[in-house]
Amino acid sequence: RYQVAEKLIAPRIISRASDEPEGKGFSLLLRDGQLGANLIQRWLDDGVRVQSEETVPLNQWSHVILTYDGSRLASGVHLYLDGRPLRTRIDLDYMNQPFDVKQPLRIGGGLGPGSRFHGQIAGVRVYRSALNAEAAAVLAVGDTVSRLSQVPAERRSPAEAMKLRLCFLERDAPEEIKSAWKNLLDLREERQRLGEVDHASG
Repeated sequence: RYQVAEKLIAPRIISRASDEPEGKGFSLLLRDGQLGANLIQRWLDDGVRVQSEETVPLNQWSHVILTYDGSRLASGVHLYLDGRPLRTRIDLDYMNQPFDVKQPLRIGGGLGPGSRFHGQIAGVRVYRSALNAEAAAVLAVGDTVSRLSQVPAERRSPAEAMKLRLCFLERDAPEEIKSAWKNLLDLREERQRLGEVDHASG
């Protein structure tokens, strides 16, 4: 989650990239009030750059997610705002070489001093596999499981209901159900990993 107090020129929310303008690496940023994602080998002609069509509200907390499926395509990059997928505009969609760099993960910085974030950032998480739309919606639910359990079922949003269901599967379900659920998650992760390998070798 983050809160930005003023409109700046492309402040970085999170990045792992060379600390210079248009540097190699990846970043999630706010540009002219819109979310953007950069996965860059060379700024002009080797990488992926996308930007949301929707403007992000200022002076309030927002939950944002960037996912990437390893495909080297702009279609494999997704942005979410408060659990909702955002329509994006593609500025660059040609990735020929990997964009990994030996740089630290920077929160609120990266790609030069002019890109520092001015505002508040909290609850940063990095996952080892790309989240799907369902998971993104659940992560944006701020209420605790205890609080949601007190809300009548007919008044819960789909994401709130899913958060309760996932909590049950991971914590309170019978052992055979928890085991089956874990196996399903492992299979999904393996399928995604194999897909990434296919993209990398294609």
